[in-house]
Amino acid sequence: MNLARHASVLWRFRRVTAAGVVLGIILAVLASYRVSSSGLKPRGSATYSAVSSIWVTQPGFPEGRVVLPEQQIDDAVTASGDDAVEENAAPADQVEFADPARLAALGDLYSKLLTSDEVLRPVPGRPKAEQITASPFLASSGGLVLPVIQLTADAPSSAAARKLNEDVFKSLSSLIEDQQDANQIGKGQRIELKLIDAPEATLKSARKKTASILVLLMCLLGTVAVAHLLEGLRPRPEDNLDDIDWDIELDDEDTEAPAAEEPSQPYVFSGRRQQ
Repeated sequence: MNLARHASVLWRFRRVTAAGVVLGIILAVLASYRVSSSGLKPRGSATYSAVSSIWVTQPGFPEGRVVLPEQQIDDAVTASGDDAVEENAAPADQVEFADPARLAALGDLYSKLLTSDEVLRPVPGRPKAEQITASPFLASSGGLVLPVIQLTADAPSSAAARKLNEDVFKSLSSLIEDQQDANQIGKGQRIELKLIDAPEATLKSARKKTASILVLLMCLLGTVAVAHLLEGLRPRPEDNLDDIDWDIELDDEDTEAPAAEEPSQPYVFSGRRQQ
């Protein structure tokens, strides 16, 4: 059956066609949205990812020195604000620079702690470990690991993803500070975590429209099927001619040329005319 025939059938039963299309659109919308007192709310959820960078370092800005001193720094102010290390501080607060490789190793360790229950348990909403991804940065040259962690948090909205990223970072920082205080680690010998890139959220996966597309296609196919079914039950008057078998077989006798008829004799009237 060609396209013109389909169009002819659908146009003949255009009320059925229109009803099927409208029904398909309504069901497709309901497949992606639910009706509530405040209007239509989307079904399912999108996923946003917020990515930030965490710098694993220590007081004294070792990354800005050409050569790390072999001895402790006794008279250097290594921080600012409330955490500043005063001049001529106690030995526990004097800066002793660590091997740069240790900072990179700690970055690798902290990236594992970011997905642990000990860090995620205090986070509001109790996120799952699948929502958090953390990995250390690799150097562009060679396979060296940098003391920088890339933290990724997934959530249903961009604002929630950014907040989750910040909350996880704060939870790790609080855990490390609490352990430093409990073990009486001086300010000059502590590891510091700095958020060098604020979390930026991007759309990771949108809401799926597969259900709506399938519902609409099923309704359209059902509409076409119903229209052709009605066409078969209620054929058009001119369509009855299609049922006649026009291939009439003739016998051999019928195909022979008719014999020439003998000419009829003229009629001669004889008799008397009656008075």
